[in-house]
Amino acid sequence: MRCPSRSLSLALVAALVALVGCKPKEDTAAQMAKAGILVINNNAEPSGLDPQEVTGLLESRIVYSLFEGLVNYDPVDLHPIPGVAESWTMAPMARPGPLNFGPTPAGPPATP
Repeated sequence: MRCPSRSLSLALVAALVALVGCKPKEDTAAQMAKAGILVINNNAEPSGLDPQEVTGLLESRIVYSLFEGLVNYDPVDLHPIPGVAESWTMAPMARPGPLNFGPTPAGPPATP
């Protein structure tokens, strides 16, 4: 006949190991947030980041996050609003006229 205390001890040890191993692990996103790092999942590696050559949606998401256009669109009714250009005038025949730029946008220095 088997000793029930041995089986009971083994079951208690297994339960204890399982409980200790079930500690919630902090995920990578939470670790990055604590470090002040913004992570954006793009689902795939971009083929390039040249704004003039980007044609895919994956690359466009990154390019739109990196660069601001001269003119942006209002998110409510999509009318043009200033981007990098502070203001602009329309020439006859609905052609864009001169763009007026505001102060230089803050960013990293342009020296290599």
